[in-house]
Amino acid sequence: MASLDFSLDVFAELAGMHGLYTQVSLFYALPPAADLTTLSAHITSTLTTGLRRLASSFPWTAGQVVRLHNPDAWGRHFRIRPLDPSPRLVVRDLRHDEGTSSLATLREAGFPFSLLGEEWLAPCSTLAFDLPEKPVLMVQANLLRDGVVVTVNTEHQVMDFVGQGAVMALLDKACRGVEFSAEEVELGNRERRNMTPLLDEDVEAGPGLTYQFRPEQSSVQHEPETVIDDTQAECEWGYFNVSATSLVALKEKVTSQLKEGYVSTDDCLSALLWQCVLRARHPRLRNRQETTIARAVDARRYVGVVKSYPGFLQNMAYATAPIEKLINAPLGHVAAILRGKVDPATSGMGMATRELATALHRTSAQEREKIGVTATLKLDVDLMPSSWASVDCYAFDFGLGFGKPEQVKRPRLAEVEGLTYFMPRNPDGDGAVGIALRKEDMLRLREDKDWCTYANYVG
Repeated sequence: MASLDFSLDVFAELAGMHGLYTQVSLFYALPPAADLTTLSAHITSTLTTGLRRLASSFPWTAGQVVRLHNPDAWGRHFRIRPLDPSPRLVVRDLRHDEGTSSLATLREAGFPFSLLGEEWLAPCSTLAFDLPEKPVLMVQANLLRDGVVVTVNTEHQVMDFVGQGAVMALLDKACRGVEFSAEEVELGNRERRNMTPLLDEDVEAGPGLTYQFRPEQSSVQHEPETVIDDTQAECEWGYFNVSATSLVALKEKVTSQLKEGYVSTDDCLSALLWQCVLRARHPRLRNRQETTIARAVDARRYVGVVKSYPGFLQNMAYATAPIEKLINAPLGHVAAILRGKVDPATSGMGMATRELATALHRTSAQEREKIGVTATLKLDVDLMPSSWASVDCYAFDFGLGFGKPEQVKRPRLAEVEGLTYFMPRNPDGDGAVGIALRKEDMLRLREDKDWCTYANYVG
């Protein structure tokens, strides 16, 4: 452990990433008449042993992300260095905490954001920039009167959510005493500096990154983006449940509007949400204004990296349209536009990802501050969905003996307007959409007939 000095993907150099954590909570029901005192010891022992096994094969999972005083030989400013013998585990007994809901209460309420605060569910907040140490991986087990919640936090420079899912799968094996394959160990410990192939030195990196470079400040006064320029508007998080039946019906409707081609369920859901959120925002937006959707995309397949790679290999797919035109467009047309931005055959996502990696590699630390995947977005107008639907979190039991989780949710974090998550889908295919909006926009979205045809508000 003392010799740990592990590289990170070049995307760790993106501004604002150091100390940013991704959290996911898995909710398990306890067996009837369970001995809670015995179970507490069992949970602690099982997770501790699993984390120790994980760190034995993947030492970097027990490390911390540090900012170097001087860049390394490759111009990188962040690396994983030693911290603890194994990833940190927090076990909280909340059976007698009056401020904490029981699993039955959460279930009856539908697991709303309002009851899922990160302050009690997670070992640290999402925005943990002030943490003196930035552990790669932290796990918290919360023991309720009638259930257990396991929350996994990972430092976002180290892995995106697909990577986090891969690490959780490894932890699940470790907790169950299953040996890692040689391929898993090799992939997990592979040198990360050049996982994304850079462009040749004579090739310019920049033409395809117009959305990802912060514009220079201008002294020219522009008209306000909204009728009421209220940048300090109060926002809130809300979950909407979307059943498997609704997802099938939505895709059938969208597909019926296409003359040819394929669209995914995520394409359809993103298109519907984009339109409906714009309708909710429309009373305060200028008709001539444009809107952008920036979808987080797992870029592994575009650059020849396997899906189980437990690192950070994510980009954004952007689409921009005039608001009035988009609101009135057929849903199939919108979904087809979104599909075109991620289709491996037509999108250019592989080149865009290599361009972004190359730009980060070539620029100084000061210049990197101008690069960001949301650099040009207007949060009160644009939308930023991130789909976790393909990560099978419902497969993990972590050797606890409670069966599979009955619910998987992201805890409530600081409100970032327009930020959206598609939750992992359960074995029946049911999912949920979590979104942060201004309160008045959320109210209008909850009343939107098209959205409510497929989604049910939880809170």
